[in-house]
Amino acid sequence: MLFKCSVGAVSFMFVTLLGLWPCFCRGQQAAHSPGTVEQVAVTLAESDRAALDETFQIEGRAVVYGVRPEAWAPSSVVLVDGEEHVGFIRLDGSFTVNDVPSGSYVVHIASPVYNFEPVRVDITSKGKMRARRVNYIKTSEVVQLPYPLQMKCSGFHSYFIKRETWAWSDFFMNPMVLMMVLPLVIILLLPKVINTNDPGMRREMEQSMNMLNPNPELPDVSEIMTKFFAPPKSHSSKPGGYTDTRQVTIHVKCVCCKRMKQLGGRMLAFLSLLISTGALAVQPHAKNIHLLSPEEQKFILNLGHKEIPRDCHDLWESSGAQARDGVYLIKPADTPIVAYCAMQEGGWTVIQHITVNSSVDFDRSWEEYKLGFGSLTDNHWLGNDYIHQLTSGPGRYKLGIKLVDKDAKTKTGEYDPVLVEDENAQYRLRLGLYQGTAVDALTMDPENYLHDNQRFTTKDRDNDNYFQNCAKLEFQGVAGGGWWYDACAGANLNRRNVIYWQKDCNKEHLCKYTWMMVKPSDMVKVIRPADCQRDEL
Repeated sequence: MLFKCSVGAVSFMFVTLLGLWPCFCRGQQAAHSPGTVEQVAVTLAESDRAALDETFQIEGRAVVYGVRPEAWAPSSVVLVDGEEHVGFIRLDGSFTVNDVPSGSYVVHIASPVYNFEPVRVDITSKGKMRARRVNYIKTSEVVQLPYPLQMKCSGFHSYFIKRETWAWSDFFMNPMVLMMVLPLVIILLLPKVINTNDPGMRREMEQSMNMLNPNPELPDVSEIMTKFFAPPKSHSSKPGGYTDTRQVTIHVKCVCCKRMKQLGGRMLAFLSLLISTGALAVQPHAKNIHLLSPEEQKFILNLGHKEIPRDCHDLWESSGAQARDGVYLIKPADTPIVAYCAMQEGGWTVIQHITVNSSVDFDRSWEEYKLGFGSLTDNHWLGNDYIHQLTSGPGRYKLGIKLVDKDAKTKTGEYDPVLVEDENAQYRLRLGLYQGTAVDALTMDPENYLHDNQRFTTKDRDNDNYFQNCAKLEFQGVAGGGWWYDACAGANLNRRNVIYWQKDCNKEHLCKYTWMMVKPSDMVKVIRPADCQRDEL
């Protein structure tokens, strides 16, 4: 029995060795074959090359204060590492550069009009991004910047040097002229401020003269100055017509010390008058300057111009239709204001702009809608007071509506004429005839909501025709905002989560952007006052 088990065990081992023998032989052959080693090396090299060939995306956004991206983005490109990698800027200002391997690159935006600061982007082999300020002198210095990139405009390209012009201020502020004018002014003004009949002044100056000049034999400069500053000589009260020159000199010195502050103030006033006669005119302060940040105020395109137009259309016409989109100073009434001008569309003055799900809240109070809110370069409401000033004359104005849906399809409409009355009339809206590709949602509504001839309503001022305040009614937690409600709305462009314009913009057919604009009417029509009647609801 023991013999049988031993034979079985030996048989099992023999069969096992026979099965493993080919593998053992192939292993020995592989160990002594140089071709196999080369194949392994090639495989490792290919895996390393695949890791090196992995590419990444550089993302960011370009911003030009005061100008919408649609005006400059089509003519601008994003350059990475010179022209090794090129990207294009979308109409919302964002950009993406694809297929960029790991490494360190300088990202630059090439634009024919605006200058952008370059940014250096470091990309690791694992795809981690770091943005930092470009320093060509100290290349290893790290001043970290936010990522995705925020490429900001630093100004215009200076292709030409501005020609120097002569102004009156150049003459008056010339050092040689000042050296001649200032002494003359002092000579003319000092006698006017000196009181030669003040005995107290004389006593004080006598004491100071005794301390400063105890030796009367020394030459005194004050005797020379007396000839210039002393009043005309009068007949002496002393016998023989003798005049005490020393007393007059003491008096002049005392008066000079006592009246120095007063003279300095008059000199400053005189210099201010000289400067004001030159070309250093102060730019008038815009009443609604709060609609621009301090950085955006630098990009007011007509800042420093002496003449301020009434509206954007005046500026567009005076430029020969060559003015570009941006923020301008206009003067519809006595005080200048700032407004965004859509010049490429014919000189429209933008009074409202909103983006769906905007970060700017349009659920505002009556006072905020009166004076305006938001940012002129983004979502904003210009202000009911300024809309009234624009539309109330002297000529007729028309209202323009521009709607852009989620598929970038644009529809427009115009109401001619338009008038927004003053605050005493609760900024009542008056509209004329309509034409356009969008539906007429303000004067003709199948839901019987007519916004023409309606007063303005906000959350704290209920002027609508509904039993509740329409501005407070919410949709998905967002209130309607200020508008010319009926009971309530067939159109509302101030609801930031769903822009509503009948069938063109609603919760089923979302719109992404809207603009409201005004400009002078092209129509000339004679209207007799006797034929017009004021409609009241």
